[in-house]
Amino acid sequence: FSQKFKIIDLLDAGERAETEKKTIAGALRDLMEEHKVVLKKLDTIEAQVRKRDIDGLWLSTASVENDIVLHSLKKEEEVLFPAVEKVLPLGEALVGIMREDHKEFVSILHGFRCALQDGDILDGLVNTLIVNLRNHISKEDKEFLPMIDEHLDQKEKDRMLEEMKKREKAHILLSPGDRKSKG
Repeated sequence: FSQKFKIIDLLDAGERAETEKKTIAGALRDLMEEHKVVLKKLDTIEAQVRKRDIDGLWLSTASVENDIVLHSLKKEEEVLFPAVEKVLPLGEALVGIMREDHKEFVSILHGFRCALQDGDILDGLVNTLIVNLRNHISKEDKEFLPMIDEHLDQKEKDRMLEEMKKREKAHILLSPGDRKSKG
């Protein structure tokens, strides 16, 4: 059975992304920009795995860990999620899903870094980490953050931006430490 299709718009993926960028601003836009930084770091980690660069992996995974602590745990879980739970229908359920994602990739990252201390590069674990983080970022950028943007008023967005800036200023970077020492 043939079907007729109606063209809604003619934007390609790049143009659509540029249009979406213009509509999301402030704290939510900053979170999306931070995602781009993490995605580049994931590319670096993939290259280091291929080269079996264990010391490079030690440093790059520590950098990603710092990003996760500041971005996911401090900015999202402490600032964004409480606002989402108040204004979004089913906000608690959506936040629960995001928190579980955070717990999962923090746990995987920790396990991978422990293996690096033992001199092992666990390919399955690092591949799982990369896939999980990329999927999580995609979920946030394409679904979660745009949905939140529609439900928050400007006053709340401005408040969140200020709170996130405070968290960023107060954040103390974790040192990667010595890979060969335990603990």
